[in-house]
Amino acid sequence: MVVARWLAYSGGLSATYYDTTTFTSPAFVNLNVGAVDYSHDLSTGRPLGSYDSAAGTGLSADNLYSVRWAGLLRPCRSDTYTFYTDVMTIDERVRLWVDNSLIIDSWTSLSGTETSGTYLFALANDFYDITIEFAAQPPGTSSTGLTLKWENDNNMGGNPTSKGVVRTDRLFQNYEIYGSPFTTIVS
Repeated sequence: MVVARWLAYSGGLSATYYDTTTFTSPAFVNLNVGAVDYSHDLSTGRPLGSYDSAAGTGLSADNLYSVRWAGLLRPCRSDTYTFYTDVMTIDERVRLWVDNSLIIDSWTSLSGTETSGTYLFALANDFYDITIEFAAQPPGTSSTGLTLKWENDNNMGGNPTSKGVVRTDRLFQNYEIYGSPFTTIVS
C-alpha cells in the first residue's frame, strides 16, 4: 500500500510570471502551459501563443521579468537523457532542476543560446520533479523566449528518443494533498 502525497494532472506544467528578474512580485499564474516552448512579445508585455488567454494584464513595460515553471516529468524509459534549453538571446538566463538536481545553470552568463545538461532516470514512467527558471533582461530586443528540449542517450538499448521539445504528455502539474482530511491510497 502506498499513500499518495500529490495528484498529477497531465498536459503541462504550472507557470508563475514575475514582474522582476528575481522571482519576487508575482504578476500572474498560468496553471497549464503545455510544453515549455515559450515566446514573449516585449512590445505588449504579454506572452505569445497559448499563453495569451491566461496572461491577464501582462507584465510591466520595463521588459524585465522572470518565469518559473514547475511540476512533474515522466520519462518513458530508464536511461540517461540530455536536456537542452534554447533561448532567443544571450541576455536571457535559465536554470533547470530535475528531481531536485540542478543540471543546467546559465544564470550569470551565456556563451550561446543553447545550453545542456544530463540526468539519469532510474525508473521508466515514474514521476520526477522538474523546475525551470527563466529571466529576461533584454536590451533592445522585440521578443524573448525559451524552449525545453530533450533526447535519450540510448545507453540502455531500444529505441532512442530523438531531440525535440518535451511533449505535454510527459509533463504534469502536481497538487500537494498533505493535510487533506481524506486518505488517498494508490494500490
